[in-house]
Amino acid sequence: SPEAVEEALCSKGRMLQTAGRPSLPSVMANGLSQGLSASRPDADWQVIRATLLQEAFDSLAVARTRSLIVEEARSLVDGPIKRTMGQGIALRPLLRQSITGLLFRWALSLDPKDETAIELEGLVEEAWATLTDPVVTAADFLGASLPVGLNRICRERTALLRKLISRRRKLGSKSHGGREDFLDALLAAQQKHGFGDDLVLETLVSLTTAGISTVATALEWLLLLLAEDSKIRARARSEVAEHSEQGFLDACIYETLRLKTPLFIPRRCLEDLDVSAFHLKANMLLLPDTYALAHNQELWRGGAVDEFHPE
Repeated sequence: SPEAVEEALCSKGRMLQTAGRPSLPSVMANGLSQGLSASRPDADWQVIRATLLQEAFDSLAVARTRSLIVEEARSLVDGPIKRTMGQGIALRPLLRQSITGLLFRWALSLDPKDETAIELEGLVEEAWATLTDPVVTAADFLGASLPVGLNRICRERTALLRKLISRRRKLGSKSHGGREDFLDALLAAQQKHGFGDDLVLETLVSLTTAGISTVATALEWLLLLLAEDSKIRARARSEVAEHSEQGFLDACIYETLRLKTPLFIPRRCLEDLDVSAFHLKANMLLLPDTYALAHNQELWRGGAVDEFHPE
């Protein structure tokens, strides 16, 4: 039930008990085994998580990022989309490129046209294509050897990120006009808590691995669903044009995530505990059936569960 999932994975009393992460060979080869990807949450995990939540998702952080989001959206619309008006357009690569540019500017103050940004984007795309290859997924579960290319990508990306970190440590926020970004916050947390550069690196890799495709795919589905329903699209557009409270647009986003349900990342239970009617043993993998929960007609009474109903 949704209540059991929330209790097990989201409640303060249980969150740390079920925050274990299964370590897949491909994930570790991608350079992720500490910090947010640690198999067991530790003090560093909690510091990094708190830093990310504060710098990315609290109201002040969102307000600071708003101008970057608006700029990136305008660039997307005024550029390739307007130039190809009335023609077919491959939206997926444009959205990925836009979200990548936004993430680089927010986290690293990198201009997407900068040579370093272009090189990093190429490595991020190559890593994602490798990690999502069905052959790699099969190798993870069968214990077969992984493609050698992943180690090369990891080495090249690490060298590039180390250069960025070293330059930032020398110049501080002066290197990008004095506007503090996520890397500044990360280095400030490092200075305060004393964790190593490897953890800074891993956090940036986590962001570029998990923070691009997730957002781009959600936007892709949202735009497709709005394109298919002129009334819903007109209402959402009107709300934005009037600069009013964007409650209906938020509803469209939530409904997109319900209808096109994201896969839940597996967690590992770190100790024996009871949740609702379930007895969970230590080391048990937890993988809620999010699709079933989001498409259960008994839980969603706003209309047919296989249709788009933001209302």
